[in-house]
Amino acid sequence: MSRSSRAAAGGVRLADVSEVRPRLHRRLGGRDVRPARQAQITSLGNLSKWAFLLCFAGVGLNFDLREIARSGVRPLVVAALGLVVVAAYSLGLVLLTSGWLHL
Repeated sequence: MSRSSRAAAGGVRLADVSEVRPRLHRRLGGRDVRPARQAQITSLGNLSKWAFLLCFAGVGLNFDLREIARSGVRPLVVAALGLVVVAAYSLGLVLLTSGWLHL
């Protein structure tokens, strides 16, 4: 079947990328859309950084050292152990996929 053939279910014509790009370029009046796309990506990156900072600020505002001291050492040990396990697992995956272990 050719790329411009009809889809089996529904009879919709599948457009080739080489067909869509010139039509989109004509509809945009011949302008290049890449600078706008890059600006949008930059804006989304900045938004995600600010959202991340606001989340941690909210966690920090809810932090009570006296309550943590009352709960004892056991939750801190469990949290530290969990962090060590996740870090070791992540490092193992990085080493395994980078070829350091030569398996």
